This record gives sequence, C-alpha cells and structure tokens, in this order.
Amino acid sequence: MQSYSRLISSPIGEISIISSANGICRVELINAEESSKQRRLQTLLGQTPMIFKIHLDEAERWLEVFFDNPKNLPSPPELDLSSGGEFAQKVWRLLASSEVGETFNYSEIASALDSPKASRAVGTAMANNPLPLLVPCHRVLPKSGDLGNYSALGGVKTKQWLLTHESPP
Repeated sequence: MQSYSRLISSPIGEISIISSANGICRVELINAEESSKQRRLQTLLGQTPMIFKIHLDEAERWLEVFFDNPKNLPSPPELDLSSGGEFAQKVWRLLASSEVGETFNYSEIASALDSPKASRAVGTAMANNPLPLLVPCHRVLPKSGDLGNYSALGGVKTKQWLLTHESPP
C-alpha cells in the first residue's frame, strides 16, 4: 500500500499523519528522533500526489482546530480503517463519531455494538487503534473511573491532557 506522511507540531508533541489513497490510515505521536527521520524521508520522497495531499490537508486542518478549540471541529477527514478486523473497525467508527468531552467504558462500547460480552475485544481494538485523536480512544475509561492505559506516546499523561483539553471550562 502506497502512503505519504506529514508532520505537524502540537501541544502534545510532534504528530505524524499518514495517508493511503483511501484516507488517513495512521496518526502517531512521535519523539524528536523519529520526527527528524521522517522529515529527512519526506524530503527524499518529494512531491505528494494530489489524493494523498487532500487527505493530509484535511487531517492537518482538523487537528489544528482540535488543538485550538475542540468544540468547533470541522468534518473529520476520510479515514482508512483497513488495518483492523471487522470488529475493531466497528469500534473505531463508533468512537470517531463520538462527541468531544464524551467518555465511555469498555462494556458500554461493547453493548452499543450489540456484543455485550466483548469488553476485552474493545480493549484490544483500543490498544491497536492506528488513529489516536481522530479515533479518540483517550475517551475510553475503565468502569472503575480510573484513566486506564493509553498506548500513544506519553501514555497516561497524554490521555489526561487530552481529556482535560476536551472538558468544559
């Protein structure tokens, strides 16, 4: 699968946005060393074909608005969820359609997908989410109300920042 990427800076660090011809297929929070490698690679690759550029532009615009004011988000960019299985894709679509500031627990998501015993499968889908922020897995909390885990760079600290950023003033 051919893909192109773009780096953007954010309050939580560098973000790599990766697009296939079908849409955004990966979002990664990356460290400085990885950022440097990706910038060199982008220079070598040169011009981004138009379909990839359109997807990357939409994702960059969405992320800029998210970090500026998450209450006024534009339509999300086209997402390519093909890296996940059928159940994971259902979980990711459900989360992508959630409202800013809304939180869920694993069993609520499983029940919403008519699979009330699939809480662990929801957790697996969250751990393998290729699109953090666009598919806001930071909004999924354990039933206990704790923060739980967060697989993106920065872990729980990043998750807490995102939840605070989305909460009402």
